[in-house]
Amino acid sequence: MINALGLIQVVDELHPAGHDMNRVRKDAELIPERLVEIFTRAKNLNISTAGAAISMARDRLAAVRGVRSFWLPPRCR
Repeated sequence: MINALGLIQVVDELHPAGHDMNRVRKDAELIPERLVEIFTRAKNLNISTAGAAISMARDRLAAVRGVRSFWLPPRCR
């Protein structure tokens, strides 16, 4: 989560429509909500916040496993 904003910024630079600071801000506004999710999961499962974040990342990756592409430029597919 420490690098979340930086990653959001870099990923947005790959958008086919070009970089959009408003889109970056919109995504960045979700960071506090994600932190609450991490803290809640950690507490409910009695695990570390790092473990909760990894668990959430695995869940999100599993949810998109079958997706072949989303908006990566053709050279990245």
